[in-house]
Amino acid sequence: PISSVSAFLALGIGLDDAFVIIGADDLSTFNQDAASIAQGEESVEAVATRRVCLALALAGPSIVTTSITDTAAFLAGSYTQIPAISSFCSYCAACVIVDFALQVTLFVAFFVYDTRRKLRRQAAVLAANLRAPDDLLAASCRLGYDKGIAGDRTLSTSSATTLDDNDGDLATEVTRDTLVKMVSSLKIGLSDGAPTSATKTWLGRVYAKWLLSPVGILFVFAGTVVLIAFGVVGCLNVDVVFKYEWLFADGLVNNYVPRSAAFQRKWFSSTGSGQDDTNIGVYTKRADYFLLGDEMRSLIDDYASLDFVISRSLATNWWDAHNSWAGDNITSSSEFLASVRAFLDTDEGRAYSRKIIFDDDDGTIAATEIDSTWNRGSGMTGSQVKNMRDARRTVRRAAPSLDAIVYVSDFVWLEGLRILAKETVTSLAIACSVVAIVLLTLLGDFAVAALVSSFVCVICMCTIASVYWWGDHINFISAFFIVIAAGLATDAPAHVAHAYIHAPQSLTLGKERAAFALDKLGDSVMKGYMSTLAGILILSGAKSYLFQVRFF
Repeated sequence: PISSVSAFLALGIGLDDAFVIIGADDLSTFNQDAASIAQGEESVEAVATRRVCLALALAGPSIVTTSITDTAAFLAGSYTQIPAISSFCSYCAACVIVDFALQVTLFVAFFVYDTRRKLRRQAAVLAANLRAPDDLLAASCRLGYDKGIAGDRTLSTSSATTLDDNDGDLATEVTRDTLVKMVSSLKIGLSDGAPTSATKTWLGRVYAKWLLSPVGILFVFAGTVVLIAFGVVGCLNVDVVFKYEWLFADGLVNNYVPRSAAFQRKWFSSTGSGQDDTNIGVYTKRADYFLLGDEMRSLIDDYASLDFVISRSLATNWWDAHNSWAGDNITSSSEFLASVRAFLDTDEGRAYSRKIIFDDDDGTIAATEIDSTWNRGSGMTGSQVKNMRDARRTVRRAAPSLDAIVYVSDFVWLEGLRILAKETVTSLAIACSVVAIVLLTLLGDFAVAALVSSFVCVICMCTIASVYWWGDHINFISAFFIVIAAGLATDAPAHVAHAYIHAPQSLTLGKERAAFALDKLGDSVMKGYMSTLAGILILSGAKSYLFQVRFF
């Protein structure tokens, strides 16, 4: 189920790149190009190809940079000891590569087709206006372009028309050649075929002006300090918890499992505390149990003394049951083996027949099992990981010659939890380091690369901290989305940083270059954020913990 989440990742990254490519298309020249088509100077195919090539020339380096950083971040995250996270990161890296390939091939093809469609429509509108000079002249006068063409209100020529404008009656003579010049000079379409973006203008002018003012800079600095404090506190307090029932959806047919688990905990737990009990096996290997009897005794007693072990669960074990049946009359190892076999043939001993395994070749005891029960509380937590490690140390110390093992299938999950937090932080550290190196290589500006890398590190830290502040825990599900943060966090700052570095040379001040970057890519980045947010909001009503964490 985790791999299915990568579809949302591909959707988010894909939309971001698509918006950046579309945003690089210069709409200010759209109507001029449409006019040249209407005049028959160029073909639709040639104009559309030129416009898309220019857009790719502007957006391509930025998309390449973010695709490489995303891929590098996920590949770095794949170098972890947790197979599931390693596989997931590798799969996400492959998704980013495939997404980039589709962006520069299939999406570009559709972009060219759509550009041709819009150019044909706009050229048709302009051509129709050429056939209706009265309407065209009236529209141009209303837009204030008549003075820019002729310098006065009289446009010389042979075929004349009378126009009544706001200033009064105006007799104007106009030729088709003049009208063609008029169409070519228009900066906005008569049919509004190439709308401009108000969001882009707002980000590049109003927002950038406020953000780069002393008040805005102070706000950003204070906000950064608060975010870092928020991240540090959250990271220091977040814990590790996992429950099986989180994998099931509430309110669906398969909620049988969590309901059954809750019922068992309430009425039939060994302690009656309403908490989970876990049956744990203590296993010993091939040994001479007659000679190592003291170690066996120490193993049982020391293990039963652990506070999380329910001691009465050890009251019925094969060692004590046999010794109680056989007494103290055994004097040798061979007598001990014969006594154990005889004990297993009795009604009392048959209950332990599956707890003692004999070697078929030499008749010695090859392995034994002692059942025990832990009060492990509700769910798997960091304390359960500690209990597992304490139990292992206890049995090794008490019976070193017996090579004792404490094991249950839940330990597979606990082993993962044991290294999960460390591996998650390590993966993020490696990913951030790789992103910094890639950005420095591709951007060629140490200060900008360091700033973007610092931003990515803060985002990763705040993502971990938000798990705590949201009331959730580090586990096998939330860890996946924490790793995703390292990849997604590079997109927006890398786009803006690339635009900042490649701002026109006439913009010498840092604030001017920053305003240019926001004006150039702010609209595309904002659309990418909003589209990704809209996609995630769909998950707000999800029943599964997996998708609830994704939404958060």
